Amino acid sequence: MKHILEIEYGKNLPKSYLDYLLSDDTLEVIVNEHDYSDKYENRYWILMHQNELLEVMEMNSVGKAKNYECLKLYVKMFMEFSNSQQIDSNVGDIPKSRIENSFVFAEENGDYLYLDIDDNSSIWIYYHDGGDVKKVFNSFEELLKFQ
Repeated sequence: MKHILEIEYGKNLPKSYLDYLLSDDTLEVIVNEHDYSDKYENRYWILMHQNELLEVMEMNSVGKAKNYECLKLYVKMFMEFSNSQQIDSNVGDIPKSRIENSFVFAEENGDYLYLDIDDNSSIWIYYHDGGDVKKVFNSFEELLKFQ
């Protein structure tokens, strides 16, 4: 039986992520998004639960979206200022459609952690202030090691 978020999203989500959603745990993960190890560079992300993921957010003059799909709004806003169909990342340019189709599961200070389903459900950060992205984990299981 599919999880309600898989039905809403229209794609399968990693089993380890669904297991987290079915628990009552609050999960905080530590992500050091830089290539060097410095505890002061760590960011603490608290993962959203199902009810938060399904809440609708509104971005003035852009539109509405559920939290898990909010990057659609950011990409739409980004496209108003750029004709590029690509978004900068640490592994090369990423088609904007991949960002639009991602699954957001955590927010910290305006930035978002998301699953890139088109990249084997790898974990990325979307930086709201620059519109760029960074791959930080290859899987949700890898992310769990840093909680």
